Amino acid sequence: MEKKESVRQEIIEAARQLFSRYGFRKTTMEDIARLTHKGKSSLYYYFKNKEEVFRAVIIHEASILRKALKEATTGISDPAEKLEKYMRVRMNTMKELINYYEAVEHEHDSHYSFVDQLRDQFDQDEAQAIRRILDEGVAQDKFQPLDTELAANTLVIAMKGLEYPLVWKGSAQNLNKRIQKIMKILFYGLLKR
Repeated sequence: MEKKESVRQEIIEAARQLFSRYGFRKTTMEDIARLTHKGKSSLYYYFKNKEEVFRAVIIHEASILRKALKEATTGISDPAEKLEKYMRVRMNTMKELINYYEAVEHEHDSHYSFVDQLRDQFDQDEAQAIRRILDEGVAQDKFQPLDTELAANTLVIAMKGLEYPLVWKGSAQNLNKRIQKIMKILFYGLLKR
């Protein structure tokens, strides 16, 4: 069973590379077989078709993102620092996970029901994670009393809207500076005090 899982992971990693380089439509099972040094027919022992391989790649990348976010925020007691770290790690990790980003954000792949399900599940998980951070901030009297569910959903929508201009259009060097500026607006608002 270990060998089967090891081969399956090898196929997923090869497919990740190919999908990110050539996209889902242009990548073939033959390409994946060639990169893994396996016969095309042996791939079908592990996966029914290319769509199933793609699904496995997206699920794998989603787990990478979740793990990175959990590791980034564990051990941070200050809610403001935790929220900023969450946003920074999320945006930086999204830049590395091009297959996940492409599947979750672009409508042309949404005819695969698993992409819609994954998108909805990630949005719900993310809203819950942010809500926990906001609840901590309110409980510690670091944040104003607020509707943390509404605020968390708003932050999820804001982050999704900022992904393309922040992550894909800008340089990696400026990403953290831009996130800090956004956090300043979130924490201190636009009004002069």
